[in-house]
Amino acid sequence: MKNERILRTAKTAYETVRTYLIEQDKVDRKPWGELKHKEQVTLYKAVEMLEENSHTNASSVHDAWLERKMKEGWTYGKELDAVKKTDPQMVSYRGLPPIRRKNDKLFHAVVKIGVV
Repeated sequence: MKNERILRTAKTAYETVRTYLIEQDKVDRKPWGELKHKEQVTLYKAVEMLEENSHTNASSVHDAWLERKMKEGWTYGKELDAVKKTDPQMVSYRGLPPIRRKNDKLFHAVVKIGVV
């Protein structure tokens, strides 16, 4: 990951959303430092995309993520399973539960403040 500003923004946005989800969803999320490199790169790329396309909305970011995951062989599943490559978020943006849409909007808002 080349750009330190984008990396800092990705970390900040992730940690902001992580705190929100822990409080609202009561689901523990790993801190940034415990994420796999591939997970950090995914978040970095999301920030990069938002920087390059300042008019992009949270739905577009989710759609880009969904498309990339499908190319990698991931499908919808009730539970996240890296071995089976299933993820409950493998749905359209509108198909996400409200808390997940809020998660995406919050990430997007933090990135816009930090980067754009």
